[in-house]
Amino acid sequence: MSATPVTSTPAMTTGPTDPMTSGMTAATGAPRGGLRLRRLLKKPPLVLRALLYGAFGLAVFVASLYLSLPLDRIKERLARELSQEPGPPPYGSGGWGIGSGLDVTIGELDVHLLSPGASLTDVKLVPRRSPTASPPPGDAGAEKKKPLPMLVDLLDVRVGWMDLITQRPAAHVRLEAFGGSLTGAGGLGDDGGEVSAKLDGIKLGLVSYLAQLLPLPLTGTISGTVDAKAPLVKPPPGAPPAVARAGAPKLDLAKAAGLIELSLVQGTLGDGKAKLVVPGDPFLSQGLTFPRLSLGTLQAKVVVDRGRATITELRTRSPDVELSIDGYIELRDPMPLSELHLYVRFKPSPQLVQREPTFEILNNAMAVGKRPDGAIGFAVTGSIAMPRSRPSKEPPEGVTVRGGSLGAVAPGASPALAPGAASPPPVTSPAPAAVLPPPPPPPTPAAPSVETQPSPPPPPPPSPPPSAGPPP
Repeated sequence: MSATPVTSTPAMTTGPTDPMTSGMTAATGAPRGGLRLRRLLKKPPLVLRALLYGAFGLAVFVASLYLSLPLDRIKERLARELSQEPGPPPYGSGGWGIGSGLDVTIGELDVHLLSPGASLTDVKLVPRRSPTASPPPGDAGAEKKKPLPMLVDLLDVRVGWMDLITQRPAAHVRLEAFGGSLTGAGGLGDDGGEVSAKLDGIKLGLVSYLAQLLPLPLTGTISGTVDAKAPLVKPPPGAPPAVARAGAPKLDLAKAAGLIELSLVQGTLGDGKAKLVVPGDPFLSQGLTFPRLSLGTLQAKVVVDRGRATITELRTRSPDVELSIDGYIELRDPMPLSELHLYVRFKPSPQLVQREPTFEILNNAMAVGKRPDGAIGFAVTGSIAMPRSRPSKEPPEGVTVRGGSLGAVAPGASPALAPGAASPPPVTSPAPAAVLPPPPPPPTPAAPSVETQPSPPPPPPPSPPPSAGPPP
C-alpha cells in the first residue's frame, strides 16, 4: 500500500495582534490610511473640489490683477495728488486730500498683495516758494535761487489683514531719508486718528524745507518719539454723510493731545554766509551775516493738551551760546496756520563776543531786547507759515518764562544751563565796585557880610541952591 502524503495546515494564532501590522492590508502591506488618501485624491468629495477650484481661481485672479495693474498711471496720479496744496480738495474734484504743498516726483512704485501696501523709492520733494514770501533785502540773487530738492530713499506703507477685517485701517510706515529713518504706525477710526512715530538719526542739514521756516540754517542730528491723537471734526447739522463728502476726514486739532520728545546732537546755527534779517530794524533790516555757532546738545519736550502744544523744556548750552525757548503753539487746521506764542532768549558767551565782532554789533543793535542778565530776548508771534519776530525784554502776552534759566546767570559766569535740570545752583553776582556818594550841591551865593565887605558910604546931601538977593 502506498502511503498517502499528509499535508499540514498552519496553526491559527490566537495571540495578541501586532500594532505595527494591524493597519496594513493583507495583500500589499500598505497602510489603510494611505489607501484612503489615494481614493480621496482620485475622487474628492464635492465640497473639497469646490474649495480647491475656488482657491485656484482666486490665485489666478490675484496674479492677473497684479500683472495687469497700470503702475505707471497709478504712480503719476499719486505724485499729482501729493503735489497738491494741503487741506481738503474742492467739492466734486475727485481729489484724495493728501496734498503736501511740495512738488513730488516718484522714481518707482511697487504694490504688495500678500502684505497689502505699497513702496515708493527714489522720491524727490521740491519745496515751492510761497507766493506771498519776498526775498530778504540786500540779497540780489535771491530771486534766482531755487529751493534744493529733498530725496527720500524708501517709503513703505503696509496695512495688516486683521485691520482690514476689523474695518479699522492702521498703516505701518517705514521711511528711510535724510541720512536716518522713521518708523511709526497710525490709524483712523470713528473716534479719531492716532499716530506713534520714532525718529532715528535724521540730519537736518538735508531737509531743505527748513530754510523756509527758519531765519538761519540749522544743522544737526535729531532723534526722538512722537505720540499724538485727535478726534474727528463733527459735521454740522444737515451736512451730507461721510461717504458723500470729498477728501480725507478732518481732525479736530483744537482737541488734540500727545507728547513729543526730541534730542538734537551736534547742532549748529548759521553758516557764515546767511544773513539775519530783522524787519523794521533800521540796522538789521538789510541783513547781517551770521557766523556759525555751536549749539551742542539740545533737549526738547512738548506736551499737547486740548489743542495747545506747550514747550515744557527746550534749552541748550555750549561754549558759544546759551539758548532757551518758552511758550506755546495754538494748533490750527491746516497746520501752517497754527499760531505762535514763543519767547527766545539768546546769550552769547564772552569768548564768542571777542571772537566774532558781529555779536558786538548785534548787542548794540538789539538794545531794545537786552535783558538784565545779558541775554537778548525775541518775541515770536504770527503763524508757522508767516512768523514774526521782534526784540523784546518781556515775553509775549500769555507766555510764562520758566525759572532757573538764563535769568539766573551772572554776567561774567560761564554757561550753567543743564538740560533737564530742575533748577540751577544759585550764582552769586560779583560785588559791585564801591560807589562814592555824589558831591553836595554847590552853596547858593549869599549876601556878603559886613566883616568881609563894608557897606558903601551914604551919598552926600545935596548942596543948597545959591541965594538970589543982593549981597550983604
